[in-house]
Amino acid sequence: MFTKTLHDRTKSFKCEICHKSFGEKGNLKRHINSVHSKEKPFECEICNKSFSQKSDLNKHINTVHNRYKPFECEICRKSFVSKANLKTHTIGVHDRKNFECEICHKSFGRKNYLKAHVNSVHNMEKPFECEICHKSFSDKSNLNRHINRVHNRSKPFECENCHKSFGGKCNLEKHLSVVHNRSKPFECDICLKSLGQKHHLQRHVSAVHELRKPFECETCHKSFSQKNDLKYHINAVHDRSN
Repeated sequence: MFTKTLHDRTKSFKCEICHKSFGEKGNLKRHINSVHSKEKPFECEICNKSFSQKSDLNKHINTVHNRYKPFECEICRKSFVSKANLKTHTIGVHDRKNFECEICHKSFGRKNYLKAHVNSVHNMEKPFECEICHKSFSDKSNLNRHINRVHNRSKPFECENCHKSFGGKCNLEKHLSVVHNRSKPFECDICLKSLGQKHHLQRHVSAVHELRKPFECETCHKSFSQKNDLKYHINAVHDRSN
């Protein structure tokens, strides 16, 4: 008995409106309902947004409400909601880089990445404004990240060792490296002290070797090398109750 395979099957069901052909009658019906009839019977119970297909509703719930990003880049570990987005990222960021910035000569894999770079870095454009605190950002993804981390307090990345949560995967990886793995890759050239993070090394050099104290108390004008020390001073000395 001869059975047609997926690739042998003819597309005998044609749409009378746009003449697109389909291999199954159900796919044709779904196409008409979603494209031409604009029917959207599948509604999200969380935000009430409607979709023409159940698969689109499921994808919406996973990516928007559950923050599900199953496709991870093997090079930089950044995660994406779809395979297509991962592919676009890989080609644009890690593969070919044919579009070069005429100002700083940094290269990009896609023309829109170059355009976004020029606008945000060189033209200092920040067209995406947070409606809550009015802080502006160069692209929408940074704005969304800001809203989730600052205003929604979203911290989906949890440490399996101490259960501390973080807003970004890179912050979790940094925490694991410094706190649990005791990694201290940043060494001071002056005293050879090792620190876990680059900004800790910079703060160490500034405070210990350069003796910088940029944080001044407005009440008594005493200066401190770190902002936390200034806060502690104000609470302990000036805000102290009698």
